[in-house]
Amino acid sequence: MIEDIRPEADGDFHILVRLDVPYAHMINEGNIDHQHGDLVVETICENEVTQPDAIASCSDFSGSIEIPSVGTNVTITGTYVFDSQHYDWAEIHPATSINPVEIPEFPLPVLGLVLSLATSLIIIFRIQSKES
Repeated sequence: MIEDIRPEADGDFHILVRLDVPYAHMINEGNIDHQHGDLVVETICENEVTQPDAIASCSDFSGSIEIPSVGTNVTITGTYVFDSQHYDWAEIHPATSINPVEIPEFPLPVLGLVLSLATSLIIIFRIQSKES
């Protein structure tokens, strides 16, 4: 889920994304210590460039990635790297697409049933494991 979006002086957007549990391995100490535990995602040359050493890089390039708003769940495509200039945090830079994702809402009784079944399976597994 997108937690923050801010323009950077080099023309990029700096986007912080809270990862779902299956993807938590994609962040490291740099992300935890310096990016609130979020994955950094950067789209390039999306805004005005005010950083002198970045002007040439964006002079013949204009980004065109639509960035969903803060609070949106997304899928992201791009190059996964470790930023050696910034605490080696993990980031996707450049991002080539950021697309919103609909997360289905389960009615509370259905969610309760799923959790109940999952708990029952864990208990059965533990009982069978102890007997083995």
